[in-house]
Amino acid sequence: MTLASTASALLSAALLAGCGFQSFARSDAAVERAAAAVRAEEQSRLELVEPLLAAADGRVDRGAAERVRAAAGPAGAGLSGPAATPEARAAGERAQADLRAALLRFMEGAERTPRLRADPAYRAAQARLEEADGRVAAAQRRLLDAERARQAVHGVGLTGLHAGELAVDGARRLTEGGGSQLVAGTARITAGLAGVVGVAWELR
Repeated sequence: MTLASTASALLSAALLAGCGFQSFARSDAAVERAAAAVRAEEQSRLELVEPLLAAADGRVDRGAAERVRAAAGPAGAGLSGPAATPEARAAGERAQADLRAALLRFMEGAERTPRLRADPAYRAAQARLEEADGRVAAAQRRLLDAERARQAVHGVGLTGLHAGELAVDGARRLTEGGGSQLVAGTARITAGLAGVVGVAWELR
């Protein structure tokens, strides 16, 4: 009875570990894909900055254009460099936010120039940039969803770990406590195994 209970606990723990590893790997891969999509959309937006400035050349304050170019440099460097560490990701996000703010100020100035507002080339460049902004925002939402899903998977895995520990503790009680721990040990094994199997099903 004790040997069978211990074997069942270990078997269920192994089942949970296998399912959990696959689920963790899938959730990590989903986050990596979503992060790569964000970076790709941000790169596309960056490539539209210079055409916008060129279309407005000479008709908008030069200082505003230079501020956009100054912000574009760090934003581009953040996309080409490694983003594995939290610090690098945070720096990249700040650079993208600075670029977006500089572009908004630039376009606000352009809106006060009637000839530029009527220029088809500028309007087309502005529309392409705004479409890129929308794609960046959508990619960022998908990344946030993927990160939340990964957190949920890890939370379920932690619950399964506790359930496995409960089953193993029940087996230990039966082994060491003899008849005095029969009820408590059996109850813990039953509850633990039920929890492990339930979590393994969630992580399948």
